[in-house]
Amino acid sequence: MKDADAGVREARGRADEALDEAREQADGTLEGGSSWEHLRALGQERTQQAAALHQERLTVDEKLLSERQERMQALVNLFLRERQQTDERLLTELGRADATLTARDDFMGMVFMQLPMPICLTRGSDHVFELANPSYLRLVGKRELAGQSIRRALPELEGQPFFELMDRVFASGEAFHGNEMPARLHMGEGELTEERFFNFVYQPLLGLDGKVDGIVTFAFEVTEQIRARQKLQEAERRARFLGEASALLGASLELTLTLNRLASLALPSLADFCVVDVADDERRITRAATAHIDAVKENLLRELDRRQPMTWDSSHPVPRVFRTGQSEFLPETTHEAIAARPQDAEHATLMRQLGVRSYMAVPMLARGRTIGVLSFGLTEPGRRYTTDDLLLAQELAERAAHAVDNARLYSEAQQAIRIRDEFLSIASHELRTPLTPIQLHLQSLTQDAREERTDKLDSSKLRRKLETLGRQVHRLKLLVYGLLDVSRLSGHDFKLEIERVDLLELISEVTARFRAEAEQTKTPLEVNVPASLIGEWDRIRVDQIMTNLVSNALKFGKGKPVTVSATSDGESALIQVRDLGIGIAPEDQERIFQRFERAVPTRHFGGFGLGLWIVRQIVEALGGTICVESELGRGATFTVELPLQARRAR
Repeated sequence: MKDADAGVREARGRADEALDEAREQADGTLEGGSSWEHLRALGQERTQQAAALHQERLTVDEKLLSERQERMQALVNLFLRERQQTDERLLTELGRADATLTARDDFMGMVFMQLPMPICLTRGSDHVFELANPSYLRLVGKRELAGQSIRRALPELEGQPFFELMDRVFASGEAFHGNEMPARLHMGEGELTEERFFNFVYQPLLGLDGKVDGIVTFAFEVTEQIRARQKLQEAERRARFLGEASALLGASLELTLTLNRLASLALPSLADFCVVDVADDERRITRAATAHIDAVKENLLRELDRRQPMTWDSSHPVPRVFRTGQSEFLPETTHEAIAARPQDAEHATLMRQLGVRSYMAVPMLARGRTIGVLSFGLTEPGRRYTTDDLLLAQELAERAAHAVDNARLYSEAQQAIRIRDEFLSIASHELRTPLTPIQLHLQSLTQDAREERTDKLDSSKLRRKLETLGRQVHRLKLLVYGLLDVSRLSGHDFKLEIERVDLLELISEVTARFRAEAEQTKTPLEVNVPASLIGEWDRIRVDQIMTNLVSNALKFGKGKPVTVSATSDGESALIQVRDLGIGIAPEDQERIFQRFERAVPTRHFGGFGLGLWIVRQIVEALGGTICVESELGRGATFTVELPLQARRAR
């Protein structure tokens, strides 16, 4: 390219020199006087030369231009080739980058879908689902989420805080970290699942314009950890509760105080109300303690019990627990469902006012028997008993049973000591009473004999003294026999000797023994017995029954008629002893059949307080029953029913 330019410059130089030379020749010719023809010819020659030179120059210029065009074309072609190569290289690199990005996106998508934690991506202020991994879908019950707003897809979250939290994150651009937050979700059709707990993050996602475009949710379910911690805390709470209960129950041996403490122990942690029921040996159920968090409803509980006391055979859960020794667990119930039918509209209203929603009754077991029943109830909305509550109630009942049994044993021991002391006092007095006249009569007889006062020892006087001594000795014998009967009836050596007995004959013999006493106290003694009333009994024991009843009638009905009667219905003999004396108060009518119990002061009427207890033991041993009907000041009627064929042995 450089050589061509040099040739062009050389040709241009030669042409310029030729033109200058022609110009000079023309100038000289004109000055020498050449002719115009010559000049014209010369001018034409020079013109032709100049034209030739100009043409040569043009040719050179064209050649130069052509060479320049070729060079520019070459440069352009080179640029285009290099650009094409660059573009091809860039396209190759872009393809590789795109493939890398695609692979990376695929990998991230695979990781996103395989992560065990629930993750989802929502877009826009309506939080429309764009992506959700399988873990998230399992969490919400495998619903169709794509393209739906979270409010539409998960409507059960309404009223829970999650929608508002997402709105706040979208508006503020600040992430939210939830810690152990409870949530209730549908796992499919039907009711909400039980409460579950989550740690989660709402992370705002920024668009190209720097504004929040969506939210990524990361969730971690921590329900098992929360439940385990709650169970541990609950176990610790229950252990503290039972420890405090044991200490409180063991703080006193006074039975009533222990029972009242027991009823109050469960409030309010375990129950809204608690009652304690006990049963005696006769299967009579008694409400021993009542407690309620509401004093008004506590009185309501007492009124319900007063209106409809429980019986052993009723369908109420408490008697069932007494009968079976098994707990009754009613997590969903009402008072109407627990109790028997209401007696009237007012009773039904009281039941509704109590408002029982959940109930359980557990036995108090001690020494192999049910000594009481603890009943717990919930009345507040939202609370229901669980099996864990039942286990806690049973543990409390176990501790309570030992405490109540100890208190009862202590009470019985105290009662036994009191009875013993009272008995010793009575026995001392009762034994002294016949001994005193015996001693006086013996001293008198001894003194007369020592002084040989034969004149004072006439037969009638001696007979009276001996009769008095005999009566007092007989009285002593009866007292001693009564004590021996207590021992026999309380032990295992009490036997019945069954034989054929004529009841008319036996009653006649017994009343004959009391004729003198009745006449002395001016007490009419009447006997109304059929001519023939035969049964199979233990004669001595039936005699003992009649002796005690007639003796009591004469003692407490002195001066007023006493009637002894007997009838038969073909299967049993019905014996009645009736007096019109001082009578027995209603509250004492059951107590008088217990050992060492009396309805009257000892100073007014003698005796150990054993007679009626012995009578009941014998009557029941013969398979019969005894009861009393009485009013204060209007006497008493004792009725004994004996099967005509008694048991052969006890």
